[in-house]
Amino acid sequence: MWRTLFIEHPSGSGKYDSKLTKAASGWKEPDDVIEALFGLCRKSVENEPLKIFMALSDIDRHKKTPLDAQTADRLAREHRQFGAQYALFAEAPDISNAAINQFLDVATATSKIGDQGLRADAAGVLQALTGLWQIFERQGSIAPGEADRALATILAILRR
Repeated sequence: MWRTLFIEHPSGSGKYDSKLTKAASGWKEPDDVIEALFGLCRKSVENEPLKIFMALSDIDRHKKTPLDAQTADRLAREHRQFGAQYALFAEAPDISNAAINQFLDVATATSKIGDQGLRADAAGVLQALTGLWQIFERQGSIAPGEADRALATILAILRR
């Protein structure tokens, strides 16, 4: 996933670093990614890959089963647009890959609504309901093991 991220910039607008892009095709060890992230720290760039790495590490930190490769890749590619929402997943380690993808599906569909007022309303409802879910989950108001199902139910209603 990381090799692809460095070779094919998620926004399609360019590359992080031409030398790293060339070198990425030959990466074989996890240390190669760390070395590339460190290399970007020395450049005066925004270092989006490091932000993605930190966000995904934060999500995975307390999960019993790590993110699957497809979900991690999607989170990396959509980080620029939805990265601010990833703290939601980091706070709830029982959230499944399916619920994360469902959230991204709803957020993507919301961002594609043509009418600006309707899009703003839909985004506000999504943020408000997932924010309430986050508060209830944090306070223990949602029974252990039910957080994933509760979020999936909210997202299914919003998807309609």
